[in-house]
Amino acid sequence: MKALRARLAAWWTGLQERERKVLLAGAAAFGLILVGGSLLTLDQRLGATRERVAQKHRDLEFVQSATAEILAAGPISTPGAASEPLVVLADRAARQAGLTESLAGTESASDGSLRASFRGASFDALAGMLMALAQQSAVVVKSGSVEATAEPGRVNASIVLRAATP
Repeated sequence: MKALRARLAAWWTGLQERERKVLLAGAAAFGLILVGGSLLTLDQRLGATRERVAQKHRDLEFVQSATAEILAAGPISTPGAASEPLVVLADRAARQAGLTESLAGTESASDGSLRASFRGASFDALAGMLMALAQQSAVVVKSGSVEATAEPGRVNASIVLRAATP
């Protein structure tokens, strides 16, 4: 390592003053280009991240306003709907909404609720199905988790449904 350093020092002292200045200017320019390129890339990534966060805020506001609208509409009970099991109502609603292939499974809970899992479901169809269940069968969402997939408009969801209390 010392030999390499000594050879480099000898080479440097062997250069003319003008050559040293050109090399120093080139090294400084290279450093500036490297730092500038890194900052530009960082700025672009930061801008993209800010846009994703803003889109998520817009999505959240939409979901909150839609939830308020759905809750304000209230359930509309149909004759005989309460006599059918929750799993039958959910399965029928999923078929009517075109979500049969996206319905990954259902699981009944001891408290009478039903957990339905969807994979790659259309968000609009899923929201429509939940609204139809609330309006036609007096079934409400107890809790849920929805996450976006790589395909726009498609989501993975886990929804817990229960019969509305009168």
